[in-house]
Amino acid sequence: MDLIDIFQRIGLAIAIGAAVGVERHWRERDEPEGARIAGIRTFTLIGMTGGIAGLLDGQLTPGALSGLVVVGFLLAVAVVLLRFGLMEARAEGSFSATTVIAGITTFGLGALAVTGNMAVASAAGAVMVTLLASREFLHGAIRRLTW
Repeated sequence: MDLIDIFQRIGLAIAIGAAVGVERHWRERDEPEGARIAGIRTFTLIGMTGGIAGLLDGQLTPGALSGLVVVGFLLAVAVVLLRFGLMEARAEGSFSATTVIAGITTFGLGALAVTGNMAVASAAGAVMVTLLASREFLHGAIRRLTW
């Protein structure tokens, strides 16, 4: 992987995180400052962290140890997201795993952008943002279903 390819891949990891962050920030735009678990900055950093973990993993752990750096970073991100997600849930009295799962997925897509197929990472990121933005439509469709 040459330097231009690395920059493109890290850029894609950052862009995926930013796209998810814009959606999450927009969804919680009426919340007071500091009341939401994650927005554009946090998700952009999560995507970038996934990309950096993928890059470091390729540089530091060849062969049988491959994947350990990514798993280590993923566990750290998941612990932070879970901790703040629980704090938010307690404060608001509502429980939703969506932001935590979106953060973990964003990390994974950032790692995929660097270590794997960029087109797949891009498409999956677009699907994720669409799915997150379609909350009201999807919940309404489920309510309208009659079994």
